[in-house]
Amino acid sequence: MNEKMVLQLRISYLQYRLKELPKGWIGTYQKREVAIITYDSKNPKVTSYSMRRYFLRTRRGKSYKVLLEERIKAEAEMDKLLARWHMNYIGEPEVIKFPLRKTRFCGIQTRQFMESEPNQNKYQAKNPIVYKGQTLRSKNELLAVKEIEEFGFIWKTEICFRFGKYTFYPDVVFYVPYIDKPIALELDGMMDADDYYDHAEERRRKYIRAGFEENKDVIFLRLNNEYVFPSEDLNTLIRIAIERSIADLRTGDTEGIEIV
Repeated sequence: MNEKMVLQLRISYLQYRLKELPKGWIGTYQKREVAIITYDSKNPKVTSYSMRRYFLRTRRGKSYKVLLEERIKAEAEMDKLLARWHMNYIGEPEVIKFPLRKTRFCGIQTRQFMESEPNQNKYQAKNPIVYKGQTLRSKNELLAVKEIEEFGFIWKTEICFRFGKYTFYPDVVFYVPYIDKPIALELDGMMDADDYYDHAEERRRKYIRAGFEENKDVIFLRLNNEYVFPSEDLNTLIRIAIERSIADLRTGDTEGIEIV
């Protein structure tokens, strides 16, 4: 496993993201809450000589509040990652340039994921579970989503996308920002039933025929026991998919890297 490169990518992505996020804090002005902005590369009204105040009740103020909260989280995450780096490696991490360049494009594209709507599969679930505004088909899907959230990734259920003659509705698709890649996840239960096994295998073959690589562009998690969810297995498969995807990045450190 190439954990060093993954850590460098995570640090580099946060550096890139922090440059885009505004600086400032939440305060009060005229007894009302305001977002006080001291830096914003996207707002020409904010300069090194002039900070700006935006009342939180306004649309701009609400937007800044969200971005300032994201900055606080990103800075805290950066501190954790840098501490982890210095604990394990000598010197400073190499800064990898974002946006990333890639040598291979397959699977679901970032824009396609971001613009997609969840819950597009019209097949009705027997016991649906609504979680954070999206519908899940089972307790195991809910547990899978919560495992994905532990990584800090955003996710969508059953988006619709097409490759040639094939149409797919993955159980879950999650987005990994530091490799700029959505990864599909299919949960295969009841594998002891012949009909379900045949259906799951045909679905897997459709992905392969469409050019997806297993445990890289799409993960198939086989559930052998409906009462025990294999969280550690899913965690491992997610890490493998991320690290295998590094080979598709056009950076000096990834040229010729062998993922073992």
